[in-house]
Amino acid sequence: MFNVRVKAQEEFTLSVDTNEEYIWEVTELDLPEFKRIIGFEPNFELGDRIRLIIRDIIEGATGWSITVEFWDYKMDWGQVGNIEDLPMKNGPENYDDYIFILTPIEDYLSSVDELQGPEYTVTSNSISKVIRADTGKDYIMEKVYDRRGVPISETFYEYTTRRVLARVESALTSISFGFYFLGFIAVAFTAIILITMKRKRFIFSNRK
Repeated sequence: MFNVRVKAQEEFTLSVDTNEEYIWEVTELDLPEFKRIIGFEPNFELGDRIRLIIRDIIEGATGWSITVEFWDYKMDWGQVGNIEDLPMKNGPENYDDYIFILTPIEDYLSSVDELQGPEYTVTSNSISKVIRADTGKDYIMEKVYDRRGVPISETFYEYTTRRVLARVESALTSISFGFYFLGFIAVAFTAIILITMKRKRFIFSNRK
């Protein structure tokens, strides 16, 4: 874990690490209402996926630079993704709609709630923001996070009715070592079963 602690009034930790992969899938989409409220057609369809791999994390005096390889909707995952640097300040007073958030998330989000403007609403594991679209209509963007500060979902709601315009949800959140280690266990377990079955057949045949 990239376990850097911020020396401030409260201590917050960046709990994501290099080589971690994240995939999010579009699970809900009301295209007519999305276009009516937000004013344009999105670059995704229902069932589309977006992929991100953390390639590097560099600590600076005021925060981090997170280098990611990024595959947008409709991109071929067999090709090299886009490389982007995502700056992230280390204090809640500098919060700026980051992809990831610092941990412990309850304390961090509570501090963001105290320090940011009234357009933000915070719970123990989510943050939402009221946004004025170019159409003049308001909508709400809500992000929900897991314990490590990784987004579980991002949802756009119509402001007055809370009707879902679009929702993207996590399809995979895995630490690379853990993911491959579990895969290795599954292969090894299958091999053990096959070897045991062969031994039982051999023992059984010798008893005849």
